[in-house]
Amino acid sequence: MDQAISLKDLKSESDVEQKIIYPLLTTPHPHGLGMRPENVVTKRNIRKFDIGKGTDLKSYFPDYIIVGEGYPLCVIEAKEPGADLIAAYREARLYANELNAIFQRDVNPVTVVIAVNAEQVWAGHPNSAEPDIKIKTIDLEPHSRGLADLQDLLSQTALQQKLAAIKLKTKSKRKYRPKSMLGGPSIADEAMSRNSFGATLADNLRFIFQPESRADRAKVVTKAYVQSGSRNRYLKPIDKLIRASVPHSHTSARLIEDTTKPKVFIDTLGRGRELEKQVMLVVGSVGSGKSTFIDYVQEVALDADLRSKTLWVHLNMNLAPGSPTEIYDWLRHEIISSIQSQHPDLDFEELETLTSLYSVEVNAFRKGKGKLYSDPAEYNRMLAEDLGKQQADLHKTTMCYCRFCGGEKGKLVIIVLDNCDKRTRDEQLLMFQAAQWIKAEFRSLVILPLREETYDHHRDEPPLDTALKDLVFRVEPPDFHEVLVKRVQMALDEISSSAPKNLRYELPNSMHVDYASSDQGRYLASIVASIFVNDRTVSRLLLGLAGRNIRRAFELFLEICNSGHIPESEIFSIKSSKGNHKIPLHVIMRVLLRRNKRFFSNKESYIKNIVQSELHPDAAMGFSRILLLAWLNERISKSGPTKLDGYFRVTDLLADLSRVGIEEDVALRELEFLVNAHCILTEDFRLAIARETLVKISPAGVVHLNLLTDANYWAALAEDSSFEVESVARSIAERLADAEKQFSLVATVANASVCIDYFRSRSEKLAQHISYLANGAEITLPGFKDAIASLENLAEETGLAPWLRAAEELKVGSEHVVTLARKQPYGFFIDFSDKVSGLLLTKDVPLPIRGQLTTGMQIRVNIKSVEPMTRKIHLGFTSPVE
Repeated sequence: MDQAISLKDLKSESDVEQKIIYPLLTTPHPHGLGMRPENVVTKRNIRKFDIGKGTDLKSYFPDYIIVGEGYPLCVIEAKEPGADLIAAYREARLYANELNAIFQRDVNPVTVVIAVNAEQVWAGHPNSAEPDIKIKTIDLEPHSRGLADLQDLLSQTALQQKLAAIKLKTKSKRKYRPKSMLGGPSIADEAMSRNSFGATLADNLRFIFQPESRADRAKVVTKAYVQSGSRNRYLKPIDKLIRASVPHSHTSARLIEDTTKPKVFIDTLGRGRELEKQVMLVVGSVGSGKSTFIDYVQEVALDADLRSKTLWVHLNMNLAPGSPTEIYDWLRHEIISSIQSQHPDLDFEELETLTSLYSVEVNAFRKGKGKLYSDPAEYNRMLAEDLGKQQADLHKTTMCYCRFCGGEKGKLVIIVLDNCDKRTRDEQLLMFQAAQWIKAEFRSLVILPLREETYDHHRDEPPLDTALKDLVFRVEPPDFHEVLVKRVQMALDEISSSAPKNLRYELPNSMHVDYASSDQGRYLASIVASIFVNDRTVSRLLLGLAGRNIRRAFELFLEICNSGHIPESEIFSIKSSKGNHKIPLHVIMRVLLRRNKRFFSNKESYIKNIVQSELHPDAAMGFSRILLLAWLNERISKSGPTKLDGYFRVTDLLADLSRVGIEEDVALRELEFLVNAHCILTEDFRLAIARETLVKISPAGVVHLNLLTDANYWAALAEDSSFEVESVARSIAERLADAEKQFSLVATVANASVCIDYFRSRSEKLAQHISYLANGAEITLPGFKDAIASLENLAEETGLAPWLRAAEELKVGSEHVVTLARKQPYGFFIDFSDKVSGLLLTKDVPLPIRGQLTTGMQIRVNIKSVEPMTRKIHLGFTSPVE
């Protein structure tokens, strides 16, 4: 503590809080208790409780609560100088007992209460009216007995010991995972039978949807390029969400309004060789079509004259080493290889070509030391030796290739560094340094596609601050629907022109079905319509998961095309309707949730379980993912520490979430999980998270939060979540056992209902545990109201709703007076409503009474079981009604 503070400087309760208590709590050992600031909850974040009885009853909250992993451990009350500590200590004790009452009986996490005024510190157990420790504040000096006693009671080490004891009492029970209850790993990881129809189609047309070679890329931009426009064209809600995920600063880059007519870009290239030794940046989001735009300019937009005056060299930076010591030789080799591939008519091993390639060096030899060799044989030998030295000099050779194939032919060498945006921020900045080196060494224009986040965050810092502003261009991603339609049309043309007239695919039972090639086009058209026309839910989901990344959107589209979850019945419906059939929403959702697996797998699905952490499925830490996403989602439009909307430091997030029990190491691991799942963006694009990392929720993260209202999502989570209650997991597993019924709407509603109820009860328990936190604590718990409403709507559609209500109202073992409605040889039916009936079997009625029972008669029955899925209620006979 700061011993420079004099008692006469303490005038108020606020002075006691700020000049004595908080420094005492947070000052490192040996001068203080060494608490982490995030473990200290101040009164603005503490909720009032009623304490006392009778005339002493009042609403009260303390000045501080010390927390650890969500548990309140210590209550601290401050008073103004000279105030009586007896009342303060009593208030702290009463509040501590209210906190302990929240938790299970044997936990009682609050074991220390403290009262402080300017002169004294009292500390003890909440069950004891008399403090164990009374210290004068002037004695709180390093190594003093009084401070040592406090440190033993409430240091960071003491807190960890208290938490360890609590964990032993609240240790989790055994967990049950429904899909694992069906058998071993081979069953839990069972793959679906291959949809050979869609898989064959996807494989044959992959060069259209995911072009890799230069030839395929050129073909796509020639036949299926789609304009990228400005952000003003985005009108749909999902587009607004995607737009919110990127920086807003555009003044330092020239936006290309219409990428099909990029006049400003082409006019710049028209400056020709005056662009040598310059770097041009093409800025956009990852997967937004930056490289595709550059391909389009090269293959389509340039007129023949300008194209003849340029030599385009494309380098795939995905393959480049990330080390500054290795990248430059790699670049030299790749530039040479790319130029050679564009001149198949030249044999670069022939002497004539070599002397032309090294013409400047050969002429220098001839004019210089070559004159010393009058003997032709000796001259040729020395020239060969000189050429060998030139070839051994990789840097000189690269310069010669650029000069020979570019400058000497009057061409501007344009070196394009493709795929830089797939790298981390630091690697992208290294790529810019490499671009600067290339343009300086090889008399070329370097075009560098760069993520807009990297440019916007660092454009005023080295090395990006050296970029010429009139050579920085920005492109926006095209509408994926338009891109997909164009590519599908290209695919249809490809099918009609080159595919065999008759094809064959294999059914799961190994039978073969012959079909016309035109059916492939109908299949593609049906899937496109199912995504973008039939139900906007799928398009919002797909576009949200992809964000602004067109590459990822195509990956998701191809996954739908070849999924084994699209059954033969759907393929036949598409064929018979000539492509007009729309694949049902629940089938498309099944594909996105399970990919090629029969059961949902959190590790493999594009969509993740954000409701439960596999590593820490208990209490608050089980909800760590949803709490992390909710915290960031609340700030998606707020300005962060770098003035960029939505980006906040991990330290800020950790401080808030630690109060509800999310340990720092758990939060960091779960943040990394969400980054890898594309749910969270990092400012530096690294997958590893540090405390100072800037993070923001992505469109995919928002989509995951929205999925909490979707019954299909909850039904999938039910398959792969861990449940403490065996009967809950067993009921889900029983519905999963039958592959024919697993994906029925009835099973979906049932599994979703069980899953929602389970996690709702756990969230209510968490809400109770942190009920001492006020609204100012900035913590949002998962809400289940919308999920339940969505489930109820689906239950109504499937006719299951009245049976689910019956299961709630008719508890097993309860007795009811009922009227016998209908008689059958095997028993009596009893109507509980116009849609719900139960059965009393004849054999369950005592023999002497059976003959007396008639329709319309009232009897007393007990509920033996209610099975909403099978729409059955089994009844037991209790007695006649007198």
